[in-house]
Amino acid sequence: MWVAFTSVAVVLAVACVVLMVLGSLRPRRFAFAARPGVRWGLGAAAIVLVVAVSVVELRPAYEVAVSVPQDPVAGEESAVTVTAENLGLWNGTFEAECLVDGRSVGTVTIEVESGRKASSEVPLPKDLLAGDHVVEVAGAASRMRVLRPAAFEVAAVERAGSPVKSGGRAEVTVTVANTGEVDGTYKVKLRVDDEVVARKEVPVPAGSTAEVTFKPKLRGEREHTIAAGEKSVTVRSVQTTRYASGHELRWKVVLGVGAPTTENPGGADGLVILASSKSAPTTRIAVYVRARSTAVVDGIPDGTYWVYYTLGRDWAPSRKGFLTVTERGSFTEPLDYTTTYEADGSYYYDRWTIGLKPTDVDESEAVPVDPVDEGDFPTLDGGAPSQTV
Repeated sequence: MWVAFTSVAVVLAVACVVLMVLGSLRPRRFAFAARPGVRWGLGAAAIVLVVAVSVVELRPAYEVAVSVPQDPVAGEESAVTVTAENLGLWNGTFEAECLVDGRSVGTVTIEVESGRKASSEVPLPKDLLAGDHVVEVAGAASRMRVLRPAAFEVAAVERAGSPVKSGGRAEVTVTVANTGEVDGTYKVKLRVDDEVVARKEVPVPAGSTAEVTFKPKLRGEREHTIAAGEKSVTVRSVQTTRYASGHELRWKVVLGVGAPTTENPGGADGLVILASSKSAPTTRIAVYVRARSTAVVDGIPDGTYWVYYTLGRDWAPSRKGFLTVTERGSFTEPLDYTTTYEADGSYYYDRWTIGLKPTDVDESEAVPVDPVDEGDFPTLDGGAPSQTV
């Protein structure tokens, strides 16, 4: 509009001047322009038009730039920066609406001196949805992507082992997922049987997962539900004990005169089982032997016995086994017990020493040991498998 006005004003001013000149040079041909009143009028008109053109050219003129925030997040405060440069020779006030996707979100007003730049911010609405948007001010536009805020969910709750002894600590790992587009920190609340027992903050990168470990203390002989968020896992706590060396956990034989000695020089308690066979072992006798101790079992009847043993800690009576097993094995040769009676009424019998760790015996007299898997180990109830979680 202002360009068209300027062009017309210039043309008219030139025309007035030309008519004045022609009226002076050729008064007969351009008699109307030669009249004094007309010439004064044309001169005044030319002056007015020149002044009008000057005013238009000197008015403030703005060049606008729009800067959008870097990585704005939906629901958080952010603002658009509008910069106006005054290209005119007069100071002025720039005023325009700020549009986001064609919707007005505010008005920007900037006082700008001639030949200088000035900026102002326009707050963006917090209800702006995540995604791509176009911001426009006075024809200057810029694209902006609004990110999804951090959004968390508990993806998994996993246990390291079960059961645990009463009064001991379970090890639980909680996995947290961040489905948002920005990093964030989530406070995990760990619940045991619906009671919050621990809190931890875990930073989770955008679009990724992070783990945090808890070790809650459990008590009693029972099942516990350990949960975080909507995920949970069940861990059982059991009572444990430590029997005296020689304590019989199973005796399914008649009395005899055999008396094997069991030596346990190691640092873990042990259980020694005398089984009926190798192929389908049935527990006949089971004896507890403490670490760095010796046990003598009297009354073994004649027969052939296969020796199985397990070493560990934290004996759980309800499970009939150690919570932590360090070793399971069996002797490759059986123990044969035979009682010989003499005519005078006297008798003698075989004596065996069972060593759960290397003992001071002649190497030629030692019996090799084979490792035994959990599923092949005889139970205190009779056969295999044993110690099933």
